[in-house]
Amino acid sequence: MFLISRWLSTASAGTLWLHPPSSEDAARVALLTSGAEPITRLELRASAARITEADLQALRNLDGALQEARPYETELDGERVILELLEPAIRSVGVLRDDTDRSALFGTLAYQGFALSRFFGADLATDPAAEPWRTEILGVAVETPWLDAIALDPRRRITSYEIAEAPQRRAFTERRAQLVNTLPGLLLPPKVDDTLVVDGRPTTPGPSGTVAVLPGRHLIHLERRGLVIDRWDVRVASGERVVLQQPVPDPVLETFLGDLVDGAPIPPELEILLEAHGEPLWIAEPTDEGPKLFKIEGDTLVAVPIPRTPDPVPIVFSLGILGGWLASDDFYLQDPTASEATYATVNAGLVGGYASAGLDLAPLRITLGLDLLVPTGETHIALTGSGSMRARPIPHLAAGLPWIQATAGLLFPYHPAVGGQLALPGPGPLKGRLSGWYAPGPERLRSDGSTWFGNPIASVSLGLGIELGGR
Repeated sequence: MFLISRWLSTASAGTLWLHPPSSEDAARVALLTSGAEPITRLELRASAARITEADLQALRNLDGALQEARPYETELDGERVILELLEPAIRSVGVLRDDTDRSALFGTLAYQGFALSRFFGADLATDPAAEPWRTEILGVAVETPWLDAIALDPRRRITSYEIAEAPQRRAFTERRAQLVNTLPGLLLPPKVDDTLVVDGRPTTPGPSGTVAVLPGRHLIHLERRGLVIDRWDVRVASGERVVLQQPVPDPVLETFLGDLVDGAPIPPELEILLEAHGEPLWIAEPTDEGPKLFKIEGDTLVAVPIPRTPDPVPIVFSLGILGGWLASDDFYLQDPTASEATYATVNAGLVGGYASAGLDLAPLRITLGLDLLVPTGETHIALTGSGSMRARPIPHLAAGLPWIQATAGLLFPYHPAVGGQLALPGPGPLKGRLSGWYAPGPERLRSDGSTWFGNPIASVSLGLGIELGGR
């Protein structure tokens, strides 16, 4: 039995993530792996057996080899040339995907067997030159190419296109009748849930766990989610029992990936995968403390330190606009002769903005901010002696959780104020803000010695802005 154990390719560096990483973890690891392409466990498992461009080219070469060999059919001793031209093309085929691939190999083998039968004829069993091309089945020498063709597809009958000369077509038919009644060999595949493909056909083992095949060469592989993970190129004798051993048992790979330790040796069974994949191979795992990264160097697993990313600056800045409502009886009482005693006089719509700088001390946030409230009505101003003020800034201090805070400040020109604000989530740095203020009525001493009693102010506003920084 010949086991296909290495199908090397020019694989590039790869990073195997044991679990899906966050975008931040992926970016941190990519800096150390020079942007190695991510691979999956299945892709690593299939590294040594996957179908490569070389496999596809080998299948394409079958037709080309036939076209090159057919002109020698009419040449003296051209059969020997046909045998030698077709042999490399036949031997290079290592996998059969479907009926089309099997048919291509069958046709090439049938034609090679035609050349062999016509050249040696009755001397096949005795001519020393025929020894590399014959196989003995139950004491009878048969043409090895025909043996392999019939083993691939026992039910298929030969056509005049495949073998043009009638004597050799009859000879092939006789061989087929002889071989299909021969005691088969038995394949014992691994007991796995993967799809078993025997000579290009998905095959289910029988109750005994075996697959009966005719004597000859057989190409077998296991498919898992569309990828070939194991393959075998075996020659089976009549009555022989062939065990198909997996070069890389799944438990070996899973045990290795499940217990990554710096300096751990690489299990010998995995060397075939690592050699086929190419170097370097990185293995990464996201954890609560940040990603862990390992690199396979030779036959050892090496931990690769990942520099910690700087903690985000705990200062958070906010800037935005706002609009809302502000109410106070002062709008009427500070100058009753200039205003009417109506609801509209003591209630005002407002526009404005806000800016703040805060410090995140998890889980708390302390913020120093400034709100600017601008009532929009003609009489919605604050009188200050001989002057007046429409825009009402509120420098303030806020404390609480990042999403909800209590506030205290001074509503210019003369109202102390308390309140609260609620952060509203938005996309990216865009944030909303709902805030409210209550300013108790102040007392102020006039220049004539009398006392002025102000009235309370209440305000509610909704803001929209950006927030940058923070944890």
